[in-house]
Amino acid sequence: MIVCHLNRRFKHYCLGALVLYIFVFYVFEVFHLFGTCPPQDPIDVVYTWVNGSDPRFLENLKFYVKKYDSWIDFSRYDDKYELMFSLRSLEKYAPWIRHVFIVTNGQIPSWLNLDYERVSLVTHEEIFEDTFNVPSFSSPAIEMHLHRIPGLSKRFIYFNDDIFLQSPLFLDDFYSPSRGFLVYLSTLLPPCSPECSWLFVADGHCDDVCNNPKCQMDGGDCDSNPKTLHGDVILDDHDIENITYLAQNFSHKLAQHETINISQLIQQHNRKILLLDKLRRHKTRKKTITDPYTASLQHTNRILNDFYGFSVRKVPAHAPIMIDKDIMNEMQRKFQKHFDKTARNRLRSVDDIQFAFSYYYYIIHEKKIAGIDQIFDKFDTDSSGVWSENEIRTVMTKLYELPLNDEAFRHFASILINCSNSDFVVTKNFVKKCHTLAQILETQFATEHRFKFELIKDSDKKLVTFKMLNSNLTQVINQLDDIRRNARKFVCLNDNLDHSQTTNNDVIQRLMFDFYTSLFPVPSKFELPQQYKNRFSYIEDYNLLMEKKHEKFLLACVLLFMILSIVFSKKLCKLIKVLVV
Repeated sequence: MIVCHLNRRFKHYCLGALVLYIFVFYVFEVFHLFGTCPPQDPIDVVYTWVNGSDPRFLENLKFYVKKYDSWIDFSRYDDKYELMFSLRSLEKYAPWIRHVFIVTNGQIPSWLNLDYERVSLVTHEEIFEDTFNVPSFSSPAIEMHLHRIPGLSKRFIYFNDDIFLQSPLFLDDFYSPSRGFLVYLSTLLPPCSPECSWLFVADGHCDDVCNNPKCQMDGGDCDSNPKTLHGDVILDDHDIENITYLAQNFSHKLAQHETINISQLIQQHNRKILLLDKLRRHKTRKKTITDPYTASLQHTNRILNDFYGFSVRKVPAHAPIMIDKDIMNEMQRKFQKHFDKTARNRLRSVDDIQFAFSYYYYIIHEKKIAGIDQIFDKFDTDSSGVWSENEIRTVMTKLYELPLNDEAFRHFASILINCSNSDFVVTKNFVKKCHTLAQILETQFATEHRFKFELIKDSDKKLVTFKMLNSNLTQVINQLDDIRRNARKFVCLNDNLDHSQTTNNDVIQRLMFDFYTSLFPVPSKFELPQQYKNRFSYIEDYNLLMEKKHEKFLLACVLLFMILSIVFSKKLCKLIKVLVV
């Protein structure tokens, strides 16, 4: 009886445990479904970092600056613990990141926990295709090799160490199946010469100030037979009012049934804006000083113009960027000559390919050619193999001005009737044999974007905060307060301190450290405990120490094995003697 009673009680316990397990399992699944779910494919983060106050680094840098008879702002390499606080923000707002790779010239941050399994140091020698180009002090040269990191995820997010997060980060901040790649853009590209905006180049009007090599000879506008056309024109929100005004001025034409579409209105508007901008620039002629970064942007833009045609382009915002390794490899093959030159530049140069700028516009400009099969399937939404009346109407909305009128229907019907002597069904084979329709469809739909993307044109007004810090203490305090008040997802604090003002700079550095600490007071797992710091500043010294430790450990293991062998061999001999006797 007691045994049966215990068995019954045991069954009840088992049943209760099973019910509890099922309940917890479904609660977890619901939480997982509606909560913050990690992405299916692993995503890693890559940082580039350098300690510019290291004497060994500075000595090496000065050698190459002198060798190439160059000039460089040594202060731009200063380390103000930006990476440490960026990692704190990453751990707080993006815990789903699988692994962090920190690319250095071999240096080790004194505070970095090298034993943490989610972080790895990567040296330039490990990723440069041609190690002859190492050491490199050029960020464009280093960035173009990041996708070669061993073990890196197929898609990864590249952070500058002076960027940190102020709100949760998700995968769809960079890519989603519905929106494609998110392209974060900021201001228009700086002028190609002091008096010539890129807006003037290839705009159909000859501008003498643009008729120079830097502006690619005004895009051919000053030739007797211009061969170029202006590319995409990027309009700001406030321009919509002007377009509406133009539309009202054309109302009399619309009343006379003349066809005026939005592209014509935009073209008229742009001519007006360009003319006003030219007049303004001629009145306020200013000579601008071009730094290597701006010059390399112009250089990259000229390359893009050569490959894709003239277009108005914007500079990428100061935000992290997601890189697809396959796309990066394709792009480098396409622009191989220019990327090879960038890789050979040990210092920043005016003929560098700019990493984010070129990558974003490769995604934007790459096109693919679709055949009749693909075009037909695109509109055959029910996959029936036959275009229904609704599907035909969708095609017509892409070919004719809206609203669709009787003339449009008669025109399209006549094309279909001329391709058949009897009743017809619009199948894929019918479209192929109807040469007039096939030609219209190919002209309109054959060329389309290869990658799906969405432009975030004014990201610096919504999602990105960029502050250029100078040596004015009051201005810096106001800038930091503005970040506190207007929290945005991405924040970049760029160092533009005047390093002759040492007193102010010391105060500003302490102020920045306190500011970072106020936002992220809790140390991350990427850091050593505060009372410890790394013994070595370079990975080669650290690896040498670890090799010696491994050698000592191996030697100890061998000695232990030998001692145990001797001890056990004696015992074994005694045992054998006993058994024999």
